[in-house]
Amino acid sequence: VERPKAGFFVVRTENTKAFTGFVDNRSFDLGDGVKLRIGKTLRDWATVTIVSKDATGMGARGPARLLLALTGQAHNTNAIFTEHEKNKDDELCISSRGEAWGRGPFLVEGIPAEIDLPASAANTSCWALDERGERRARVPVSPIAGGVRLTVGPEWRSVWYEVEIR
Repeated sequence: VERPKAGFFVVRTENTKAFTGFVDNRSFDLGDGVKLRIGKTLRDWATVTIVSKDATGMGARGPARLLLALTGQAHNTNAIFTEHEKNKDDELCISSRGEAWGRGPFLVEGIPAEIDLPASAANTSCWALDERGERRARVPVSPIAGGVRLTVGPEWRSVWYEVEIR
């Protein structure tokens, strides 16, 4: 919370990396060679998680299978949001009430981001996943100094990605 109204927190474990909070034009070091840059979002807020499916780390030590999830604003189709009284910090409170909750399908903001991993680009593959967790489309990866960069965003029409490091 070093910047007013722009707080965030991160999780830095060997097999789990996470960020949630306000981006505020910052990059984030998630430890173990994992870096995160989030682009413009609707509310300057996002949640990003990376989990090692086999508890083998993020690729620095060898093979790994990762699940990457990125979310931002989410709500029902046709939900109507109402502005209410201000809170103690003089911020306007917004909610959806009564019959204004909308209906399916559920709408989720696609988060633009770059994720750097400590793995070889030649040995790394990434796929956007569909709503069943099945591979939908191959996402290109780029070599960078010391690793590989994944570039994801709304164009992939997914909030979930599978990363395989061989």
